[in-house]
Amino acid sequence: MTLARRDGARWFVGSPSATGPRTQPVPLRFLARGKTYRARVWADGREGRIGVSERAVVATDTLRVPVAPNGGFAMMLTPAE
Repeated sequence: MTLARRDGARWFVGSPSATGPRTQPVPLRFLARGKTYRARVWADGREGRIGVSERAVVATDTLRVPVAPNGGFAMMLTPAE
């Protein structure tokens, strides 16, 4: 299950997992159209560590986040300045 919650202009997305490894698609259609956001993603990384990545996204994008067995991810989306 993936949940998204908004606080003002910022969005927070999270997805815990109790399954095997997979790539989780996260459609961003809940974002405001015509605006660019900065996505910061904390996800399962190598050797049991947490990896952090950032990229610019828009409402028509779908992020694909790798999830380790019994892992998950968290994401914060903020409007680009």
